[in-house]
Amino acid sequence: MILRSFSKSIETYDQHAFIQNKMAHELDKRLPAYEPSDILELGCGTGLFTTLLRKKYTTSVITAIDMSLVMINQAKLKLISDPISWVCGDIQTYNFNRKFDLITSNSCLHWVSDLDETLNHLKPFIYPNTRLIFSIFGPKTFEELRLGLSTVMEKRICLSSDFFLDQDRLNLIFKSHFNHVEIFEIIQTHSFSDTISLLNHIKKTGTRGYGLIDENKKPLHQSLTRKRLDRLDSWFGTPFFITYQVFIVEINLKV
Repeated sequence: MILRSFSKSIETYDQHAFIQNKMAHELDKRLPAYEPSDILELGCGTGLFTTLLRKKYTTSVITAIDMSLVMINQAKLKLISDPISWVCGDIQTYNFNRKFDLITSNSCLHWVSDLDETLNHLKPFIYPNTRLIFSIFGPKTFEELRLGLSTVMEKRICLSSDFFLDQDRLNLIFKSHFNHVEIFEIIQTHSFSDTISLLNHIKKTGTRGYGLIDENKKPLHQSLTRKRLDRLDSWFGTPFFITYQVFIVEINLKV
């Protein structure tokens, strides 16, 4: 379902992924000043962050992986003459058959089914001095929408972000694998004129995840009728702000 949502947003993703783009530039500021020989980007999507990586590291060998072939094809258009190694595959299982000096990812790792197992899988591709830096969305993302939907529908509504890991849990998992882990929280807000514009933004970035679900990730077969949308607009007010919680994870194995 998640893969299908991202693939269907291919024509609209770049225009509407303003938070993901901001986080790509935030990561870019924190990348090492030296030129790594081999870089692995996890979840390259349409190449927003890949483009920044290539601009910063002109001679590095870059491997960019994503599960969505249509996303990769879109990324290739941004770097059409660049010899980037594009891989369509699952970062949780793919065998890269090499090690990397820098492993990085923008707005991807909150979607993996098991972060602990994913890190275990990546360890054979890490040198003792590999740098790792990621941006990961947290559970406070869309918290206003979650509360509004629960109020209007008169029952607890969950969004995919309910199952994103908080800072304490991220600390626990990363520090069980690596020393010298630093995690920074960034809170961003964005205003929307009405509920429809928010829902369109989510749809056009492919970030709806599992849609409206219960505590067990089972889909709720309840539709957002016009009446419910009007009640949501009244509950939110106009305009209203939506929260995005992002964690920057930096791991420096050399320290």
